[in-house]
Amino acid sequence: MIIDGKTYKLKYGIRARVLFERIADKPFSLNGTTDWVIFIYAMLLAGDSSFPLTLDEFMDKLDEDPKYLSESIKWTTDRMRIEAQLMEPGDVKKKQ
Repeated sequence: MIIDGKTYKLKYGIRARVLFERIADKPFSLNGTTDWVIFIYAMLLAGDSSFPLTLDEFMDKLDEDPKYLSESIKWTTDRMRIEAQLMEPGDVKKKQ
């Protein structure tokens, strides 16, 4: 994600989920705009612990350019879909 001319990495994984839970003070779930904004912010923090924006400043950036939110949601849902496919049980046949 490019913010103010600088590229930041979204890092999808357990660290982002834990950060989400700390910030939101609730178990991880994506049930609405607030959850998505917090999770994207958490993924930015997971990708760069020195990410310079507060959550409020990040939301201001989302107001300035809504593509940040839509592109991040698409990127994240793609990762979730891949993760779900990897966790599906395979076609493993038992040898007898």
